[in-house]
Amino acid sequence: MKTTALNALLDECRGAQTSDDLAAAVDKVDAMAASVRAERAKLDGQLQDAILAGRDTGRIHSAIAELDARLKDLEAAQTGFGQRRDELAKQEAEATRAALLERHALETGQVAAAGQRLRAAADAFLQLTAETEKLVRQHDRTVGELESLGERRLQRSAAVLRANLGERPAPSIAMGFSEYGKQVFTLLSQILALNPANLMRARLTRRQNGRLGESFEHKDHATEAYMDQVRNIRAGNG
Repeated sequence: MKTTALNALLDECRGAQTSDDLAAAVDKVDAMAASVRAERAKLDGQLQDAILAGRDTGRIHSAIAELDARLKDLEAAQTGFGQRRDELAKQEAEATRAALLERHALETGQVAAAGQRLRAAADAFLQLTAETEKLVRQHDRTVGELESLGERRLQRSAAVLRANLGERPAPSIAMGFSEYGKQVFTLLSQILALNPANLMRARLTRRQNGRLGESFEHKDHATEAYMDQVRNIRAGNG
């Protein structure tokens, strides 16, 4: 193991800018130190053999001294760069924490603003619903008055709302929503399911079809019973 390899490894440790890069370099230092220790142990065995055989031990002592000096440098690098690695990891964790706190503050403001917009939209929706309810009632009364005068094929409020309001949203739209989003979606779906267009369509379908052989009187009773159930549901949601 040459000194140039050790110097190159130490330069890699010095040039590391992140804790991960420095940790990888320190791992290489650990591996090199383990290799030097293994080579040092091998030389210890050779030294014992040379002493027992009465051979010259100068060369072995020189090699051991060189390995001891290299191992000393490696152990110092392990300690120094290991501490620097821990310090970098701590600094990076603090920087991540600070960035997350900053992002949290930003997102808190965004959620608050979204909540205010949602509340304003809900208030506007409730007001619009009340206005629509009055218009629907008045429209139905007008249609009834016109029909009593002999007018036919008049466009009812249910048909108008159905053409302009549309059907309730498909359940697949809620896929991927958070729990809060799913609850809002469910509530909106229930509101749309009880919109005047759907209610009037249910009433007219029941009045026109009913059961086979059922009299119009029984159809009307059944329809009113159904509408009473709907009113109770809507009153409960209110």
